[in-house]
Amino acid sequence: MTEPRKSAGAKCFMTAGVIAAIWFWLSLVLGLMLANAEDNPDMTATTPRPLKLACAVVFSPMRSLQHWDQQSAGIGDHGVLFFVLFGMLINSLLWGCFIAFLYWLTARFFSTK
Repeated sequence: MTEPRKSAGAKCFMTAGVIAAIWFWLSLVLGLMLANAEDNPDMTATTPRPLKLACAVVFSPMRSLQHWDQQSAGIGDHGVLFFVLFGMLINSLLWGCFIAFLYWLTARFFSTK
Protein backbone atom coordinates (compact mmCIF):
# COMPACT_ATOMS: atom_id res chain seq x y z
CA MET A 1 0.00 0.00 0.00
CA THR A 2 1.37 3.40 -0.90
CA GLU A 3 2.03 6.16 1.60
CA PRO A 4 -0.76 8.51 0.38
CA ARG A 5 -3.32 5.71 0.71
CA LYS A 6 -2.14 4.96 4.26
CA SER A 7 -2.45 8.60 5.27
CA ALA A 8 -5.88 8.87 3.64
CA GLY A 9 -7.03 5.78 5.53
CA ALA A 10 -5.69 7.17 8.80
CA LYS A 11 -7.46 10.47 8.18
CA CYS A 12 -10.70 8.60 7.48
CA PHE A 13 -10.43 6.61 10.72
CA MET A 14 -9.58 9.73 12.71
CA THR A 15 -12.56 11.54 11.20
CA ALA A 16 -14.82 8.61 12.04
CA GLY A 17 -13.49 8.61 15.61
CA VAL A 18 -14.14 12.32 16.06
CA ILE A 19 -17.65 11.99 14.62
CA ALA A 20 -18.29 8.98 16.87
CA ALA A 21 -17.20 10.93 19.96
CA ILE A 22 -19.48 13.83 19.05
CA TRP A 23 -22.34 11.43 18.28
CA PHE A 24 -21.90 9.68 21.64
CA TRP A 25 -21.94 13.01 23.50
CA LEU A 26 -25.02 14.10 21.52
CA SER A 27 -26.82 10.86 22.30
CA LEU A 28 -26.05 11.23 26.02
CA VAL A 29 -27.35 14.81 26.06
CA LEU A 30 -30.48 13.91 24.09
CA GLY A 31 -31.13 10.91 26.33
CA LEU A 32 -30.94 13.08 29.42
CA MET A 33 -33.19 15.70 27.82
CA LEU A 34 -35.73 13.02 26.94
CA ALA A 35 -35.63 11.58 30.45
CA ASN A 36 -36.09 15.06 31.92
CA ALA A 37 -39.02 15.78 29.57
CA GLU A 38 -40.76 12.52 30.46
CA ASP A 39 -40.16 12.85 34.21
CA ASN A 40 -42.80 15.23 35.53
CA PRO A 41 -44.75 15.00 38.80
CA ASP A 42 -48.26 14.84 37.41
CA MET A 43 -47.41 12.85 34.24
CA THR A 44 -49.67 15.06 32.12
CA ALA A 45 -47.06 16.93 30.08
CA THR A 46 -46.35 15.61 26.61
CA THR A 47 -42.88 15.07 25.23
CA PRO A 48 -41.99 17.62 22.53
CA ARG A 49 -42.20 16.13 19.04
CA PRO A 50 -38.83 17.55 17.82
CA LEU A 51 -37.10 15.95 20.79
CA LYS A 52 -38.73 12.61 20.06
CA LEU A 53 -37.71 12.87 16.39
CA ALA A 54 -34.11 13.80 17.24
CA CYS A 55 -33.86 10.86 19.66
CA ALA A 56 -35.33 8.50 17.08
CA VAL A 57 -32.64 9.49 14.58
CA VAL A 58 -29.73 9.54 17.02
CA PHE A 59 -30.56 6.26 18.74
CA SER A 60 -31.38 4.22 15.64
CA PRO A 61 -30.60 1.40 14.81
CA MET A 62 -29.28 0.20 18.18
CA ARG A 63 -32.41 1.13 20.10
CA SER A 64 -34.51 -1.24 18.06
CA LEU A 65 -31.85 -3.94 18.02
CA GLN A 66 -31.27 -3.93 21.79
CA HIS A 67 -34.90 -3.33 22.83
CA TRP A 68 -34.10 -0.50 25.24
CA ASP A 69 -37.80 -0.04 25.98
CA GLN A 70 -38.20 -3.47 27.59
CA GLN A 71 -36.87 -4.29 31.04
CA SER A 72 -35.17 -7.67 31.23
CA ALA A 73 -36.09 -9.89 34.16
CA GLY A 74 -32.62 -11.07 35.22
CA ILE A 75 -30.63 -7.83 35.07
CA GLY A 76 -30.92 -4.94 37.51
CA ASP A 77 -30.88 -1.26 36.68
CA HIS A 78 -27.08 -1.02 36.64
CA GLY A 79 -26.81 -3.94 34.24
CA VAL A 80 -29.35 -2.39 31.89
CA LEU A 81 -27.46 0.91 32.06
CA PHE A 82 -24.23 -0.88 31.10
CA PHE A 83 -25.87 -2.48 28.06
CA VAL A 84 -27.51 0.78 27.00
CA LEU A 85 -24.22 2.69 27.24
CA PHE A 86 -22.44 -0.09 25.36
CA GLY A 87 -25.13 0.06 22.68
CA MET A 88 -24.77 3.83 22.49
CA LEU A 89 -21.02 3.42 22.00
CA ILE A 90 -21.50 0.88 19.21
CA ASN A 91 -24.20 3.09 17.70
CA SER A 92 -21.91 6.13 17.69
CA LEU A 93 -19.10 4.14 16.08
CA LEU A 94 -21.46 2.92 13.36
CA TRP A 95 -22.75 6.44 12.69
CA GLY A 96 -19.20 7.84 12.70
CA CYS A 97 -18.03 5.31 10.12
CA PHE A 98 -21.16 5.84 8.03
CA ILE A 99 -20.85 9.64 7.98
CA ALA A 100 -17.10 9.50 7.25
CA PHE A 101 -17.78 7.05 4.42
CA LEU A 102 -20.47 9.33 2.95
CA TYR A 103 -18.11 12.29 3.15
CA TRP A 104 -15.34 10.29 1.46
CA LEU A 105 -17.76 9.10 -1.23
CA THR A 106 -19.06 12.58 -2.04
CA ALA A 107 -15.53 14.03 -2.00
CA ARG A 108 -14.41 11.34 -4.42
CA PHE A 109 -17.45 11.87 -6.62
CA PHE A 110 -17.02 15.64 -6.84
CA SER A 111 -13.23 15.71 -7.01
CA THR A 112 -11.71 17.04 -10.20
CA LYS A 113 -8.78 15.15 -11.59
